[in-house]
Amino acid sequence: MLYLKKIVFGYFILIVGLLQGTANSNQLQTYIGLSFQNQIKRGYVSAFAFHNHDPRFGNSNFHVHNNCNPFVKGKEVLQALSFNAEYVVNQKIAVAVSLPYSLKTQLFADSVNLFRNGIGDVKLGFRYALFESSPQKLFTKVKHQTILSIYVKFKTGKYNQTTTSNDIDPHLQNGLGSTNWQTSLQHFINFNKWNLSGAINYQLFTKNYFQFKKGNAFEAKIAGAYRFNIYDAIIFLPALHLLYQNKKADTMETRKILKPTSYQAFLLGANAAFQYKKTIFNLSYSIPVYLSYDAVDLQCKAPEQHQNIKAEIKWLWD
Repeated sequence: MLYLKKIVFGYFILIVGLLQGTANSNQLQTYIGLSFQNQIKRGYVSAFAFHNHDPRFGNSNFHVHNNCNPFVKGKEVLQALSFNAEYVVNQKIAVAVSLPYSLKTQLFADSVNLFRNGIGDVKLGFRYALFESSPQKLFTKVKHQTILSIYVKFKTGKYNQTTTSNDIDPHLQNGLGSTNWQTSLQHFINFNKWNLSGAINYQLFTKNYFQFKKGNAFEAKIAGAYRFNIYDAIIFLPALHLLYQNKKADTMETRKILKPTSYQAFLLGANAAFQYKKTIFNLSYSIPVYLSYDAVDLQCKAPEQHQNIKAEIKWLWD
């Protein structure tokens, strides 16, 4: 996998983000919008939980539960409905906010084992255009733009909801209970009706009250899209993208949990964006063409498939 990482870094990283291929090639936009994200992890039953406790008295007085069954199918459905907004302060700076409502479901066979819903972790962001070119600065009909983004997620969602046995499953909470960071570097290329773009993204997670920590994650995307003008007011932008993910293991204190959470994956996906005047709708879908989890315990099997669907609508402001 080290060789594959070098390939990914060797590319001039290109990505098509949601709705980025509109007629306006400036990726800093003032808008409000709604998005719905649906991720499904399929495999066999594999669940982790710990007994509710007070870490001030040490973690030696709590126990964990690893509910694993290599013969029964299991599934986790992670959904989020979010209100999103971005405001362009000037030509180079924009601020963003995302307010999510989270729905998480855990199924053993066809039966619901756990379901949680509620306000998730609020995300605030700062975006800065590091570089921007016009056709006059480079060759004709080509525009480049590089954007650095920094986001912080606040612990606004519940992270300590217990079962009837007074246990806490940290993966089925609406929030993580910690302040977490995300940074990304994006580059966009527009020429004629083609849009090429890309990004590298890193997520840094911290420990919560119970000393649970989600594993840090690295992502890189490359993609390309072609713009179709339908009449004067409608734009259709289909796109294909390739995504590389590398996620580290979740930990309790500093020890890896037994549930498989560390993996590497290559995902292939497609986007379809429609713009009518100041309204944009985008739909994206991706599945892994390669998925490899690090083994932790023979009884706790890793998910065999991921499925990601996202829909978003934006209303642009001048």
